[in-house]
Amino acid sequence: MNVHVKLSRVVVQYLIDLARILVHLGYFHYYENSAKYVQGIVDELQLNLYLQPKKPAPPYFSRYGKGMYYVTCKRNRTTWYFFFTMENNIYYIHYITNNHVSGHHFSNN
Repeated sequence: MNVHVKLSRVVVQYLIDLARILVHLGYFHYYENSAKYVQGIVDELQLNLYLQPKKPAPPYFSRYGKGMYYVTCKRNRTTWYFFFTMENNIYYIHYITNNHVSGHHFSNN
C-alpha cells in the first residue's frame, strides 16, 4: 500500500524538543539515546500508522484539528497518542501527546 505520513511543523518541532527535554528531565543520560527513542516514535508512525485501528479523537483534541482520529504506540512505560487526518492515502499528523501529559482525556486509558 502506498501510504505517506506527513508531520506538521508543530509536530516536527515537538519531536526535536522532546529529545532534549527527555535528557533534561533525566529519562536519558545521553542525547544520542534520547534521539534514538524519538526516532523510534517517528519510525513507528512511518511504518505502522495505517495498520493500527484508528479511533475518533476525544472532543478535547478538536483544538488541534477537526475530524481527527488517533492511534496509540506503547514504548517503555509510555503510551503515545498520534492525532491525524487522512486524505488520499496521506496521513497528516497534527498533534502528538502521551499518557503522562494527556491520559486523563481518554476514558479507556
